[in-house]
Amino acid sequence: MVKNNLILLFTCILSWTSYANSQKDRLIFEDQFDNNKQNWIIQESPSHSSTIENGHYVITNEGEKGFEALTHKADINAAESFSIEAKLKQVKGTVNYGYGLIFGMKDTENFYVFEVTSNSYFSIYYYSKGEKRKLVEFTKTDALSTMGNYNDLRLAHESGMFNFYINNQRIASLRPRKFFGNRFGFKVMKDMCVWVDYIKVWQLDQKKIPKIGNNIAIPNGVNYFNETFTDNRNRWTEFEDDEAYATIDNGQYKLKHKLTSGYFFWSRYLFIEEFKDVYIETNIKQVGGDSKSAYGLVFGMKDAKNFYSFVISSNQVFRIFGQENGKQFTLKKWTSAENIINPMSKNNRLTIRKKGDFLYFFINGKEVFSDYHRKFFGHRIGYQVSKNILCAVNDFKVVIPKVDINLIDNPIQGYVKENLGGGINSAYDELGPIISADGETLYLLRDEHPENISSEVSMPNNVGGAATKRVYYNDIWYAQKRDGEWGDAISIGQPLNNEGHNFVISVSPDNNTLLLANEYRPDGSPGGDGVSIAHSDGKGWSNPEPVDIVGDYNFNKYVSYFLSSNNTVLVMALEQEDSHGDLDLYVSFKKSNGAWTIPKNMGGDINSPGSESTAFLAPDNKTMYFSSSGWPGYGSNDIFMTKRLDDSWMKWTKPKNLGPEVNTSEWEGYYSISAEGDYAYLASYTNTMGMSDIFRIKTHDAAKPEAVMLVKGVVYDKKTSKPLKASISVRKLDNDEVVALATSNPATGAYEIVLPAGESYSFYAVGEGYYSMRENKDLNDLSGYEESSFDLYLVPIELGATIKLNNVFFIRSKNILKPNSYAELNELVRVLKSNPTLEIVVEGHTDNTGTERLNLQLSEERAEVVMNYLIAQGIKKQRLSSKGYGGSKPIAENRIEATRKLNRRVEFKIVKY
Repeated sequence: MVKNNLILLFTCILSWTSYANSQKDRLIFEDQFDNNKQNWIIQESPSHSSTIENGHYVITNEGEKGFEALTHKADINAAESFSIEAKLKQVKGTVNYGYGLIFGMKDTENFYVFEVTSNSYFSIYYYSKGEKRKLVEFTKTDALSTMGNYNDLRLAHESGMFNFYINNQRIASLRPRKFFGNRFGFKVMKDMCVWVDYIKVWQLDQKKIPKIGNNIAIPNGVNYFNETFTDNRNRWTEFEDDEAYATIDNGQYKLKHKLTSGYFFWSRYLFIEEFKDVYIETNIKQVGGDSKSAYGLVFGMKDAKNFYSFVISSNQVFRIFGQENGKQFTLKKWTSAENIINPMSKNNRLTIRKKGDFLYFFINGKEVFSDYHRKFFGHRIGYQVSKNILCAVNDFKVVIPKVDINLIDNPIQGYVKENLGGGINSAYDELGPIISADGETLYLLRDEHPENISSEVSMPNNVGGAATKRVYYNDIWYAQKRDGEWGDAISIGQPLNNEGHNFVISVSPDNNTLLLANEYRPDGSPGGDGVSIAHSDGKGWSNPEPVDIVGDYNFNKYVSYFLSSNNTVLVMALEQEDSHGDLDLYVSFKKSNGAWTIPKNMGGDINSPGSESTAFLAPDNKTMYFSSSGWPGYGSNDIFMTKRLDDSWMKWTKPKNLGPEVNTSEWEGYYSISAEGDYAYLASYTNTMGMSDIFRIKTHDAAKPEAVMLVKGVVYDKKTSKPLKASISVRKLDNDEVVALATSNPATGAYEIVLPAGESYSFYAVGEGYYSMRENKDLNDLSGYEESSFDLYLVPIELGATIKLNNVFFIRSKNILKPNSYAELNELVRVLKSNPTLEIVVEGHTDNTGTERLNLQLSEERAEVVMNYLIAQGIKKQRLSSKGYGGSKPIAENRIEATRKLNRRVEFKIVKY
């Protein structure tokens, strides 16, 4: 709501009663601020001032809250075409506060705002009865000039739309809205000074739509989408129920609406830039049913209540109409086209061409209607079929202008995508490659392969009827590398495969844990949408268990997930209420109870008005690859990369296209790399053995993630040297933040963890009946990929056991604990509280440098400090004692510092259990 410091000017009313039916634009208000003949308000106060100086209207707001609005009145006929334009700049103040134009204002509770900031964002909103309602959220644009530079702002009712321009670049288009009143002017937020150099208001002559005739030759541009329906690589809907069915068969997309009323949609998401030209074409025919029923294209669609439709019927009439919030409107009523529309069983070519501000509609090459371009409701496009009708679609094509692509540096390095061959690929769809961290195991899904687990379902046959058919949905397959060569892919079998859709989302670095799509019932049968997790027991895979994600929902038919290599971050592609377009990328974090947080949209830095999916977060936990249809590219979906800038998971570098050696005019997705990052694996439909195949390509220099270390080790019983199953966490040494989780193999004790460079880490393994001996690893100087062996030892909690506290640190030569000791000591507190009969003696040790007396004293004092910390955390004093030994019990040589430092330690001994 407008704050109390809102200042309104209600003087100098310009009255315009007639425009004399002029065919020219009419200037109804202009001020260049050479003087104040228009009587704008001039004021001076400690927090607000406005004055006219040297051709500038200078507005300053130094208030602590709210904004200042200076407005004028002009009799704008908002129902007809008009334009309001002004030249402004911010000269000082906070760059992320807004300034701009107020328009359509009645009073302080009813008005519109077109607002910009000096850090390149704009928004459009209005207040109705004091309540703020957004029309366009704050959106970043390169059209804006920064602090100290002028911006020309213009809003215009033209071509049937409300269009908004910044520096002559149209940045938004909205359906016309009714004004509250006829005041207009300027808005200036707190802590800023703005100069206005001019403002002009025009009543415009409505443009006439220029004729394009029958010139519908495909324009120069990018063949963005070219569908011939030879297969279903572009994932059109195929199904059958009591109302309708759809199937791809022999190069045709067959659509049937079975009911005797209403209509049915088959649509897919396809991002079309509203302010660019576009060419849409399809060949479709009716092959059965009622000749009076309609069929054709649906476009600009959000959902079944918000869309545009261009339909014809076999009795040779056509119509163009739409719905907004379920309310139907007509653009072109039913019109006869006997000499244009072909009858039943013959193809009709429907074409929609957007050129400039206008839309043109063609049937079989003949223009039948033109109109002003209208704001799309959404980005879905497809087909509408009315009651009791069977149609067959032959092709579908979309051409858009060439666009500038934000490429990685040096994208042409002579790399070639290598098809992994017949051992991995087949005549069927291979998708979803997930490479293990060590690069030795490749997981993939095969769709409709005859060796998949199958089931019988009712499916449409070629003539529109139904028959029982055996189907083979996605199954998980995997291959292993031997002597540098890939072996043949084999089915992973049950319990991970069942009659439903099965595929691997992520694999843990140790290959002991798989994140899986969909849920499983206890008997192993399909359990519906969701995510599951399975663990290896050394002999096979456990029954998958559901993953609990709080607030997980999805409006979209498709979904994808990825679990980070440290097992703490889940990236998912969903369509939710706050999505920017179709599928967006969201992030969820693992909670201490094992559940996952509410999915959080990762923001406009990576989510476009198009679709983002199949994300892969590299082991550095910063570099992310994903497939997108919304960022400029070469095909329907390209692979992009971005880097995370902070821990909010909302700030990312601008996505960069991986270039033409990776991306093609076809669909690409599922980009996956090993920890080493030397090769990437992806799915593509180009140069395949059948449908989609799995390819490998060298990672481009500019696309490589940051350095990591692959740590491999075994968890042992320190007393018996036998391997153990243990839960392992890795934490930053300075703040004890958990950065990675793993579970060692129950049979071998083996584990693997990937850690980014630039930190010191503490390894912490937990096994039932054992005390974890924390071990440290310093990766601050790591500059490239390395592998390291790092075994962990657990000490049995038993009488007489002596356990070293590796991560207890003191200031040199003093008895003062360093803060990074508390995590280790808190674990000892946890063990003592979990074992209430346990009694220990804390023992202090030094090296042999210095005097024996001082060393003994220091060791006693340090042991006592540790004991007192345990008491302070609630451990009874009767269970604790302390003793110092000075340098009398070394565990390593004292001659050099590298081994001597090992003697400076704190241990505890179990004296009662």
